[in-house]
Amino acid sequence: TAVADEYLGGTDSTFMFIPTTFTAADSLFVVFKNPGTTDRFTIFSTTLDGVQFKAGKVYDLTVNFEGINLETFDEEPFAMIVPWAAASAIQEVTDPELMPVIAYLDSGYAFNNKLATLAGGKDNITKIVFDRFGAVDESGAEVQDDDDERSDEKIYASFDGGVVTITTHANTIYANADCKGLFQNFSNLTEIDFGDFFSTIETTDMSYMFAYCPAITRLNLIDVLDTGGVTNMTHMFDSLRNCTQLLLGNKFNTAAVTDMSYMFSNCRGITTLDLGLYFYTSNVTTMDHMFNYCSGLTGLDLKTHFDTSHVTNMNYMFYYCSMNRLHLNGDFTFAHNPAANYMFDRAFVSGADLYLTVAARNWISTHPETRIGSVHYNTI
Repeated sequence: TAVADEYLGGTDSTFMFIPTTFTAADSLFVVFKNPGTTDRFTIFSTTLDGVQFKAGKVYDLTVNFEGINLETFDEEPFAMIVPWAAASAIQEVTDPELMPVIAYLDSGYAFNNKLATLAGGKDNITKIVFDRFGAVDESGAEVQDDDDERSDEKIYASFDGGVVTITTHANTIYANADCKGLFQNFSNLTEIDFGDFFSTIETTDMSYMFAYCPAITRLNLIDVLDTGGVTNMTHMFDSLRNCTQLLLGNKFNTAAVTDMSYMFSNCRGITTLDLGLYFYTSNVTTMDHMFNYCSGLTGLDLKTHFDTSHVTNMNYMFYYCSMNRLHLNGDFTFAHNPAANYMFDRAFVSGADLYLTVAARNWISTHPETRIGSVHYNTI
């Protein structure tokens, strides 16, 4: 009732909820404006079996003794439905042109090449902006995935004064499952503004996604990248050499990732790196050159979730990092006796602290190719 009182407003208000996809298994809170009245509402809590609500669809609600029946409709809606747990996320829509619809972005390299052609070369692009409901320039380049039949709208890219603007009438842009090389090699790109409607929930490949963009000094990916389904992150941030702030956030979940080779390689400007709460590595098999040439990195805390039990390649993993502190954990193991040539070569300043389990220390001491250098061993 409190939710209804807060959001129903005046007697002439009309409300809709713009949902992401949610299923009938969810408990729904329904506020229904009774037809023919000005200030009477009926409130229901129900579960709808066999129904999937999806962004881009508007549902009419008919109440009878058997429950709630749903039908699509063209008239002005007089009801709203919201997930019970997210009742506060109700959004009011007053413009019928802004009905919720979705669009799927082109694959990584296809998108990348289209922007390069549009701008007359990658070097001409200094900023990329995703602008929801902006003025769509249909004379620009179409950058949606034409093979994905789920798209309800097109996505256009326009170019002016160094700035690429991505616009669509969709309320959500879903990144392609293949985001390999999406922003790769834009040598003068300084900023990417993802807005608040860019979703990577269906992406599985983020390899080379931001690689070789030396002009980026700050990359804020908090609440942007949802990586729970991603399996490939090789070279993802490779050679962001002037980036001093790389913000990942807690949607950056790497539980499914198998390849992290060269992931942060040559990120020379980063002095501290917060990998968030969900940087899991239990499925990773390849970590070679992972932090290679992170020469500005003063320390690295990998004591949480850093499981190397399936890793077969650690060659040059911390090569030329110049750290004064590295904290690993009990999951830093060597079950597969991985290749580890020069893993710690020049990784530390003189007298640095390396925190390891006794087992890990013994393994490293018997593999001189790791080239541990002059550090203090500390056991945990």
